Amino acid sequence: MSARPQQPEQSGLPEAPDQPNQPRNTDVPQTNRTANNGAPTSWWKVFAKPSWIILALSLIAFSILAFTVLAPWQLNKDDEIVDRNERIQQAYEQDPVPFAELVDASGGITIDEEWHRVILRGHYLPEHEMLLRLRPLEGSQVFQSLVPFQLDSGQTVLVNRGFAVANRDGSVPEITPPSGTHITTEAMLRFGEAPHEAPPIDDAGYTQVRSVSPEQVEELTGLELADAIVNVTAAEQPEALEPIPVPKLDRGSHLSYGFQWIAFGIMAPAGLAYFVYAELRERRRERAEHATDGQSQIADANEQPDADETAAQANSPAGASAPAGSARPAAATRSRGLQDRYGGDSANQLAKFRGRRRR
Repeated sequence: MSARPQQPEQSGLPEAPDQPNQPRNTDVPQTNRTANNGAPTSWWKVFAKPSWIILALSLIAFSILAFTVLAPWQLNKDDEIVDRNERIQQAYEQDPVPFAELVDASGGITIDEEWHRVILRGHYLPEHEMLLRLRPLEGSQVFQSLVPFQLDSGQTVLVNRGFAVANRDGSVPEITPPSGTHITTEAMLRFGEAPHEAPPIDDAGYTQVRSVSPEQVEELTGLELADAIVNVTAAEQPEALEPIPVPKLDRGSHLSYGFQWIAFGIMAPAGLAYFVYAELRERRRERAEHATDGQSQIADANEQPDADETAAQANSPAGASAPAGSARPAAATRSRGLQDRYGGDSANQLAKFRGRRRR
């Protein structure tokens, strides 16, 4: 008795109509996101953050400081040094003159009279000698001898006789005292210094001060001194102190420092502009990548079939017969494998056994 051919079961579901593959709203990537989920924001919101505001204010403040304070400070110092060098040069080109010709009765001088050489005639007051304590000079700590000098005119001026290098332990070296006899010496006019805030001390038999101040020496000695001071320009005797050297006539590095501060003031806002440009460029790159990723997701969603369409294809007769058709090549492959194993002429016992089970 032969078995009836089996009919494929019909599903009660209606066949789904053929529709184009359209992605649902839930499958479309949202490209216009907020700043919290990665979408680009407005450029002004990026730079409205506290970090950017602090950076911008700091660089602008530094630039203003460089242009208005730091650069003028160095440039003014350069101008002062250039002016001083010119006055020293002009003073040395002139012959020495008597002290009274340049210094008025009050003992004051003008800025144009500083550095001029004058001739002193009179005698020292050695009992009032003082020391300028441990001032750096030419790379060493030195003591300078300050002695009042009484002119023949009766006016008294404070004279810096020169310096002696301090001992290794910082103590006072041997200093030749000035002579109280009448002498004629050459010196250079200088402005006096303001009194130092540190009080004088008595050490090694000398009253030691920290500034060349006629006002302070007046208080200590009771003498009436001129406002100007003089530096001896030549040793009075072989064993005398070393004269105070004249400043070197070079302008130093202040001009280059001033130009550097100007350059820094320009570079600060330029650097800020570069940071802003780099940030905007990075934001544009992120927006381009974000747009490319969104288009790729939309294309992928269009290529994938809908779930309802897949179910309709599975319930249709064509979909049901697809597995049977696809099973035939697999059965033929297994049959060829058995023939290769047992030989093509011999009976396939396994096929006969399967046929008995179907009857």
